[in-house]
Order: sequence, then C-alpha cells, then structure tokens
Amino acid sequence: MKFSFALLYKFFLIIILTNLSFQTIQAQDSVCFNQAMALYTKGNYADAYKGFSTCLKNTNVKGSEFYNNCLLQMGICALENAAYKQASSLLHMAERALKDTSDNYIICKQKIAALHKRLGDYNEAETILLNLLNMQENSSNTNCALKAVTLNDLGVIYKRLGQYDRSINYLSESLQLKQSCLNPEDPSITISLNNLAGVYMKQKDYTRADSLYTTSIKIKTKLYGPDHPSTLLAWNNLAELYRQQNNYAEALTILQEVLARKAATSGTHTLSYAASLHTIANVYFASGKYAECINYCHKSIAIKEQLIGKHAANTMHSYVLLAKANHISGKNKHAKSLYDFILKTRQEEIDAYFKYLGEEEKIQYLKASNTYWKEFTAFVFDMNSKPQKHTAANSSLFNQWIENRWYLSELILEETQRQHRLWENISDTSQLKLVRELKELKDEIAEISLLKTKEDLHTSDELNDLTDRAAHIEKELTSIYAIENRKKYSVKDVTNALNSTECIIEIIKPIQTSGKYLALVYLQGIKTPYQIWLPEASVLEDKAYAYYRNNIKFKLQDVKSYNLYWKPIADFISAHSAIHTLYLVRDGIYECMNIHTLLADSTSITIIYLNKAESILSHKQRSKTITLNKTAFIYHPLYSSTIDACDYSDLPGTKTEVDSIENLFRNQALKTVRYGEAMASEAIIKNDTAAYSLVHIATHGYLEINPEDDYVESMIHSGLVLSGVCDPLDVDSTADDDGILTAYEIAQLNLSATDLVVLSACQSGLGMMDSQEGLVGLQRGLLVAGTKNVLVSLWKIDDAVTARWMIHFYSNLLETKSCTEAYLFAQQKIKEQYVYPYYWGAFVLLEQ
Repeated sequence: MKFSFALLYKFFLIIILTNLSFQTIQAQDSVCFNQAMALYTKGNYADAYKGFSTCLKNTNVKGSEFYNNCLLQMGICALENAAYKQASSLLHMAERALKDTSDNYIICKQKIAALHKRLGDYNEAETILLNLLNMQENSSNTNCALKAVTLNDLGVIYKRLGQYDRSINYLSESLQLKQSCLNPEDPSITISLNNLAGVYMKQKDYTRADSLYTTSIKIKTKLYGPDHPSTLLAWNNLAELYRQQNNYAEALTILQEVLARKAATSGTHTLSYAASLHTIANVYFASGKYAECINYCHKSIAIKEQLIGKHAANTMHSYVLLAKANHISGKNKHAKSLYDFILKTRQEEIDAYFKYLGEEEKIQYLKASNTYWKEFTAFVFDMNSKPQKHTAANSSLFNQWIENRWYLSELILEETQRQHRLWENISDTSQLKLVRELKELKDEIAEISLLKTKEDLHTSDELNDLTDRAAHIEKELTSIYAIENRKKYSVKDVTNALNSTECIIEIIKPIQTSGKYLALVYLQGIKTPYQIWLPEASVLEDKAYAYYRNNIKFKLQDVKSYNLYWKPIADFISAHSAIHTLYLVRDGIYECMNIHTLLADSTSITIIYLNKAESILSHKQRSKTITLNKTAFIYHPLYSSTIDACDYSDLPGTKTEVDSIENLFRNQALKTVRYGEAMASEAIIKNDTAAYSLVHIATHGYLEINPEDDYVESMIHSGLVLSGVCDPLDVDSTADDDGILTAYEIAQLNLSATDLVVLSACQSGLGMMDSQEGLVGLQRGLLVAGTKNVLVSLWKIDDAVTARWMIHFYSNLLETKSCTEAYLFAQQKIKEQYVYPYYWGAFVLLEQ
C-alpha cells in the first residue's frame, strides 16, 4: 500500500495557516491568498503554486509575515507536485525567514522532514522530527495539533523502516492528541486512522485495519465529497486491503472507479494516480493476469520516475512487481535486468543508511526490506532449476546471488563490530560519556527484558523509552565517526584465495521449511561453486535433529545422521582426493551440530569453521597463532551462600579443572589471574577482562530462547550464570550485578585484545537461528565484542571428562599457539578414550 503522507494532512495545515496569516494580510493580499488556498484545498497544486507566486510578486514587503507565508505555501505545493529541488529551495528560504518560535516554522520543518522522507533520507527526516518533538515537548505553549503531526510523521517513518510497534506507539499517541483537541470529524484525524490501518495491515491484522479505513472513508466523504483526492486515497487503501485478503473482484471494482475519478479531478500525472495503477497491477498479478499486471506497472513507473525519480522507494516497489511479472511470464532477460537494478539500488540504500541505525532499528529495517531478497532468490533458483541451467548467463546469475547473500548476511554483526572499534578510540570527554551511557542503557534494557512479560505494559513502555534513547546515542556517535561502506567480495576473490588442497563448503538454509538445504563447494580457480542438494529443512530440523541429539545424549550408535547431513558432501570430497583442508561455513541446523561427530574415524580431512565464505580472505591474512601473555580464569561462582533452594547446582569441579589448567601455564611462567566464588561475578567480566589475551569461563550457561524471539530478545535470553544469581547479598549491589550476564551485555564489552574465550559452560554454542545473521546467542555476543576465537559447547558432558578435554586442549595450545591444532588434538585424545561423540564432540571452535 502506498500513499502520500503530506497529501493527507494538507487540510489540517490550511486551517492553521489561514488563522495565522490573515490578521496581517492586507485586503487585496487576502483575496489573492484565499484564491490560491482554495485551489490547494481542491488538490490543484500546480495552479495553487501559481496563485501563491502571484501573491508573492504583488506584495511590496519582502520578509513580512505574509511574504514568508507565501514562500512556505509555494514550497508545500512544490512538494506535493514532486518538484523536489524547487520545494527544497523554497522551504529552506522559508525556514530561514520564519521565527523559530512560530507555528509556521514548525510546519516548515515538518515539510522539510517530509521532503527528506520522500527522497529516502530517513535518517535526516527522523533527526529533524525528533528535534522538533523535543522542542514541542519542552515548550509551554505548544500547539496540540501540530505536535500530533510531528508524532504522526515519525510513526510513518518507523512504518517504512519496519519498526511497527514503535510506529503504532507514535501514531496512536498522535491520534489521541488530535481527538483531545480537535473536532471528532476533523480531517487530520483521518490521517492517523489511515496510517494506523496501514501498520495493522502490515501486521496482517485485517479486521482492525478494515475498521479504521472504513471510518476514515466515512469522515472524508462527508467532509470533502466522493471525488476529493483524500477520499479517493482512502478508497485506494481499502482496495489494497481487499487485495491482500484475496478479494480481487471487489478490489478491482473499487480501484477502477478510483482511477477514473482521479483522472477526472486531479489528472493522470500525480503520485496518487500512479499509486492506484500500482495497486491495480498488484491485483492482476495476484489473480494470474500477468500481461495486464505488466501494462499497469509500466504506467505506474513512468509517472513515478518523472515525479520522484527512479531510485525512490515507492518506485522500487513497482519495479519488484514488474520483475516478478516478467519472470512468471517467461521474460527472464527483462526480469534479470530489473533485478540487477533493484539489487544495486538496495545495496546503495544500505551503504547510505543502514550504518546510521541503532541495533534494534537495524533488525527491523532488515525484516521490513527482506522482500527484495526473497523475490530475487526465488527468481535465481527457478532459473537454476531449468534444463539450460549451466549456461554462462545462469552461472553469472547464480554468482550474483551468492555475492549479494554475502553482502546481506551478518550485517548487524559486522556493522556493530565496526562501530565498537571506532568508539574504542574516542578521546573526547563528552563523547566518552555518551559511550558509557549507551552501555549503561543496554545493561538496563537487558535487566528489564529478563523480567518482563508481554502483558506488562508499563515495562514495555519503559523498554521503548530506553531503546529510543540508546538508538539516539548510537546515531549521534556514528554520525561523528563516519563508517566506511562494507567491502564487496566476488566468487573469484574467494576461489583465488584457495590452494589445490583446500575447499570451502558453504551450507545454506532455505528460506522456506519446505525448501532443501544447499551445500556450495568452492575449489581453487572455479568460476562458480558446485551445488550439492541436501534434504528439506522440515526433515533436517525436526525428527532428524532429534534423532541426532538423542543418540548423542544416550550414547547410542547413530546409523542415519551421516547419510542425511553429510554423505552427499563426503562423496564429492572423496572424488577430489587432493583436498586435505575443508573450511566449513555452517547455516541453520548445521550450526547446532559438531560436524566431526558425523565423520568416520579414518577421515584425514581437517575441518575449520568459518562464519562466511568470504572470511577465507581474512583467515589467510590473519596469524594462525595466538598470544598467551595474560590469562584470566573465572570459575566456581558462588550462586548463593545463604539460600539452599537455588536453581543452579554448585560446580566445585570447575575449581579442579582450573587448578589443573593453571599449572600448565605456571610451568611456562605465564601470568594468570583467578576469579573464583564471589569474585566470579558479572561485574568482574564487565570491568576486568578486556586486558586479557585469553579468558576461560567455567560456569553454567542458560538458554531460554522462545521461537518468537527476535535478534535482541535471543541475545538477552542466552548468557552466563555467575555469583549472586540466587542471593544478591553475595555481590556488590553498587556494581549493577544481578548474577546474570546476557549475551546482549557481553556484546557491549571491548574484547578486541582477546585472542580466545573458552566457555566451559553447557549449551554455550546454541542459540536462535536467524535467516540473515546465523546463530544468535552467547557465541554471537563474544564475536560482536571482538573476540578472535571462541570455544563453546553444544551439550553438557561429565565434569571429569571436560577437565581432561581442557587439559589436552591447553597443553597443545601452549606448545603450538594454534587454536585449531589444539582443538583437533583435544578432540582426538578424548576420542581415543571414549568412542561416543557425547564425550569428545561437545565443543566447537569458532573464529572471527
């Protein structure tokens, strides 16, 4: 559904501007102004612009209130006519001329924000509106209706960015404010009704959206009549709702009537007319009439390109629909050309905007804009399934898909890491204060989120306020310290980095559970990776994974998992006998497994986990050895000294484990520091571990992720259990230490000097499977914090065996300084004593 926000509340502005202006306008000027305003009211912006221009020329008092009002109105008309350069010039002239305490100044700033929004500069639009809202909230004589407009504008921006809960909060507050100070049938109230309905429709709450649209149409029809642009826009929105509910006949009937009325009243060269054309195209596509869809798409795009430009978000929606329709009609060359343009534009938008968002906003932005990627993926794999799939064109297309996937995956991880690295070098006192405040806010967000329930509205409001403040600080810091755009890598870059004895296996989880997993194989010098199709996600992620876990847990012989998860890959590798090193990029359910547990004892292949295929480039450049100049051991937390009923069992075995490991370090005269019992606290990890090259943490982990959890919630619902968790009296209450260190809090730490973190904690390697970010949990928090290598576990094993595993690991690490060699050595040593993977396969080594 597409609509012009500024168009909807223009009538509200008429009332304000008229009341503000006429007291000082001379009689002849008043007539001129009224005539122009009448044209504006009818939606005739071109003639209204001419009228205001005539008024401006006729007045002899340049800089007068009347003169400035004419400037402002000309800017608004230019904005509505999509003459954006002209609008920008006029609105900024008016901004400089108007008093910053006047209501007209506020209207001018709102329109400048609307201009930025239409041009896709959401960061600037949001900044203007937030500053405006702050000014209005701190003013003793704020115009209630104007404040409601600011709230409404912010709600619309957050809807565009996929922040639907935040959008609903702002739009609802705007509606309540309008209802408190305006007539129940004031036209501006219909703006909030329509915008709220649009968000509910995005959330597929069709009943609520239908009610809001219908109420809005009744008010608009009564106020303006059936042919007014605002009334027709409301009908257009209702038709889109019917389309989404598959009621195509009703939607088409409404839309054809709306289109005819728009043509008769405001003409065929407006964004409103283009929006109706697009909606009709959507209806035809949904009903299988693709030729008609393509025809209407072209008409809509032609208008949008002239009015708002080829790269505007509104235009892009029509391009996506046109690409889909061309593909399904068999016009694949046209579809390919369109997708090339769409993806290029999408990357440019991410480069320009994504890095300036707060973490929560990044998540919502990716969710809201994932349609582009899904549609392109469907196109690529449909083309790939055709008989002529091995043509050069299709190979190039497939590489393009891979490279775009690399670019889009782990965006949050990489951008957050880069932000943190920049902030570590801040020396300015005021900016350091902001960094500290941001960390404190995120600690508070984690603490409240652990305790809140979805029904706790007070807590939810508090969280929203904290999240808003955190996002504001992140943006302020990021705007000061510019972040370079991400590097883009090609398949050729990756294959050229390999030698003849190496390969990369990249596992890819399908978008749909009905789809199959895919393994891509990269070899030295090949132009495009080989494809190995694996079973469907519904099989691998359900009963097959339960079977794998049960065999591990109950120490049974696993006779199926190898064939399901690995045999097709193993067959490929065996056919290439030169391969000795396999770099494995896991995705989906494969991130919850140790691949070594699937392999035969006789395998001579060395497996190294990478987070992305393109990481091979940094892996090759990075030193394979680590520094062991200072090590911290955090172990045997004192969960409670006075309370017997604690959910977490005491771990005296971790002291024995650390005693044995530390002796190895002391034998080589290496410096170590121990934090045990009450000292094994959240505050110690937050404040005292940044200087250590190796950190070993032996405690309970917790994982309480729900299927509906998003990225941030998953980071909060996984973490480490430390001293005082059952008895706050055991820890320093002034240190904001509750005994739970979430992955979300860990991600705020600076561990860039840390070469290795070992989590000797059960299930520390598990988490939520995110389609773009991978596995989200404890290990993600450590990687975001900058740790170069992380050793985590996938299940709990016997304490004595864990101790032996760690002794083997560290004895080899001290000798070789290689995490990979030490990991494989420890795994093999335990395997020699215990045949079952339960004992030797729990740990996995991840590198940055």
